[in-house]
Amino acid sequence: MASQTVTQQNFDRTMTHHIPEDDPTSGHSPARTSFILWMLATGIILAALNLRTAVTSTGVILEEIRTGLAMPEALTGLLTTLPVLAFAAFGAITPVMTRRWGHRSVMSGALVAMSAGLILRAMSEDAGLFLFFSLMSLAAGAVGNVALPGIIKKYFPHRAGSITTAYSVSLALGGALAAFLTVPAEQLMGDWRPALAVWAIPSMLAIVPWLLWNPRPESDTGANRNARGGLRFTSIWRTPIGKMILLFCACQYGASYILLGWLAQVLRDAGFSPAEAGAMFGFFVFVTIPVFLATPALSLRATMARRVFYVMISCYPIALVAILAGLTGPEMWLWVTLLGIGMGTFPMTLTFFNARARTHHGTAALSGFAQPSGYLLAAGAPFLVGWSYGVTDGWAVPFAIILLLVFGQLLTGRYLLRPNFIEDQIAPDRTGPSAEVERINQHPASGQNAKTDAVSLGSARERLDVVAAGR
Repeated sequence: MASQTVTQQNFDRTMTHHIPEDDPTSGHSPARTSFILWMLATGIILAALNLRTAVTSTGVILEEIRTGLAMPEALTGLLTTLPVLAFAAFGAITPVMTRRWGHRSVMSGALVAMSAGLILRAMSEDAGLFLFFSLMSLAAGAVGNVALPGIIKKYFPHRAGSITTAYSVSLALGGALAAFLTVPAEQLMGDWRPALAVWAIPSMLAIVPWLLWNPRPESDTGANRNARGGLRFTSIWRTPIGKMILLFCACQYGASYILLGWLAQVLRDAGFSPAEAGAMFGFFVFVTIPVFLATPALSLRATMARRVFYVMISCYPIALVAILAGLTGPEMWLWVTLLGIGMGTFPMTLTFFNARARTHHGTAALSGFAQPSGYLLAAGAPFLVGWSYGVTDGWAVPFAIILLLVFGQLLTGRYLLRPNFIEDQIAPDRTGPSAEVERINQHPASGQNAKTDAVSLGSARERLDVVAAGR
């Protein structure tokens, strides 16, 4: 009994160690603080588990949905593009919503919308309604993709790596389960509709910890001005990091959602049955779990991060060229595995949000800027692949599009692996206090002038602190 008490105390100490000064749990008792943080961690993991189920559950039975709803090729292409469009539109307004209503209300509401959308789209008899309710369910994924990295950085600043790993693994696991189980569920129930609706169950369960997590409202909504502390999107865009992380996200999201939307069809065209293609597609998503688990830890050291990144990038051309060459027998499992390893560049985007910022404000700003904008730039990729596949009746052009996006990841990722920080690249005001600090540091005076400059330097730094707090 005593050992159990000590163990629980160690767990509590682990969760509450180094709580940030602006954390909403401050002021609570240690036991209450521990409960709040455990609920938050549970909510993050369960929410991540549901962020991709609406996508991967659709991909494995795309043919059945298209036939059942008499959906033309243009709308089918739009269906595979919806996740990217939803993440662009709803991700862009997520920072505004969280500042207005708080993380708890926004995440709870998003998961309610996801649950309702998953049920209502399965009941839809019209292709247009199916697309609308699919968009509704995908909105939660958009909110979570943008909000959760900033939440992790803010509430777990000294454990961002471990919580990000758990988040990434949960994200991959949810997508893998939906890919693995949707086809068997469709065969068991005799219809694709209940096979899609069943994924509303885990999304409803994910709401519970967010309702139990109860921080101080004024801190959670960002009423504290310092809690906002956000960097302006226009300022981020002007920096090299801002441009590179935006382009990296756009290329990564484009390639990922092409594979998530169309890989099952690639496998069917290679001669595999729907059940075999579904199992193989599920395996592809399952492979990403250990990859997502290992990537944040392996990326802690710059040298190792570069090696891991180049290995992941090289997996794409090997697999895609082999499939185009007709090597689609039992060796297809190897190519699917390599594509799953290549998907490890997704958790690298999450790592870049943390690694390329000094504060949780910077992480939230990078995430809020790069994710919705990246999804917007990537929105046309799945649709373009669907259109080119319909026109050419083959996969040479679609695979060329994927390789082009992989090359974009290579170019931008090389820059993001360097030790630069977004806060350091925000352009200073050349006539303001920052210019005064730079002048004094570059041209130090002596004697009485040195004393004057020392006073000026202190005053300029104080003004810079005020500007930084209000930016």
